[in-house]
Amino acid sequence: MRRRAGLAALALLLLLGSQAGRAEQAEGKAVPPGAVVVAVAKGSPLQRLTLEALRRAFLGLPVERDGVRVLPLVNRSDPLLYEIFLQKVVFLSARSYTRLLLSRTLRTGAPRPPEYTDVAALREALAARPGAVAVLWARDVHADPRLRVLQVLWSGEEAP
Repeated sequence: MRRRAGLAALALLLLLGSQAGRAEQAEGKAVPPGAVVVAVAKGSPLQRLTLEALRRAFLGLPVERDGVRVLPLVNRSDPLLYEIFLQKVVFLSARSYTRLLLSRTLRTGAPRPPEYTDVAALREALAARPGAVAVLWARDVHADPRLRVLQVLWSGEEAP
């Protein structure tokens, strides 16, 4: 319980230094390895997702951009990164997010976004699907030449 509270407090501190509600474009900028990013396959046609579209996709709603259906992949490999994802992307607690997805699945029959507890398996899934998106540490994206940063959610640097 203490560990979870500590993780939540650390995530909150990290988020307080970020820009509220806006995802930064990664084009033309060096992305620090500790940044939290939205990643896609190198050959993905996706060019940009608004935070609203990203949220809708992870909430299980259909989203189509740049001629492709967005397929959200939930990264559960790192508890801190998952907390950041919950706060920056879906704006829900873990319990509320799970409950909402379960309710939607029971009501509509739509499948829940796939969850990955292994970052290597997540990178494989991202590379194999052109419309797939996931929230990762930038260092995990930089380590795989099949992936690219679509946009930065949080970099820890102050905006000019």
